Amino acid sequence: MPLERIDSYFNGAVESYDERLKRSAEDEDGYIRRTAEFFPKKEHLHILDIGIGTGTGLTAILEQNPTIYVDGIDCADKMLSEIPKNLPEHKERIRTICGDFFKYELEPESYDGAVSMMALHYYSREENLELFHRVCRSIKKGGFFLLSDKFAPTQMYEDFCRSEFEQKRKEQHLSADEHYYCFTPQYVAGRSGAAFQSGLCRGTRVLGEIQHGSASCHKINK
Repeated sequence: MPLERIDSYFNGAVESYDERLKRSAEDEDGYIRRTAEFFPKKEHLHILDIGIGTGTGLTAILEQNPTIYVDGIDCADKMLSEIPKNLPEHKERIRTICGDFFKYELEPESYDGAVSMMALHYYSREENLELFHRVCRSIKKGGFFLLSDKFAPTQMYEDFCRSEFEQKRKEQHLSADEHYYCFTPQYVAGRSGAAFQSGLCRGTRVLGEIQHGSASCHKINK
């Protein structure tokens, strides 16, 4: 199957994606509700959501934190357009940003924390390290970064997925400067290492297993 630009893929998959996400949100033992368990119970937090999508992943966090304010960034504009419909009672507390979160300028120490759910397993370790550096700078002292994602079970599996992706990209003569939809999860030790290198650190909690990889929640305090 040809590689597709990631914004194009998600803009074309809004309906099916959102249906899967809503089922996950209703699952008491799913990653959405379990990620919310790790979210700080504080008032008037201003957070960044990296890869907010249709907003459904924020459901549990918004319900338990009625004074939270969210800046949500995503590359797919059609995904973002679903947020007012999915979260009508919370839409006034969500500001959407359509853009590439690897390039969007984040102001230093502008957020109390950041969250990302199932958004970063399409990118390389180097790209994630760069992103973590930028997120770290945007979080105030004492803040947090809550990350739930799919991870490779071994370093060998990570290397295999990345190699397959690079081979497809070169065969299709695609630019290395664009992002494409392709499952390239990182080995959990590598992702933790990137967090430490970026200045985010302390603590990893694994929430369980899901198909095609482990769903892990990293609560990292600055």
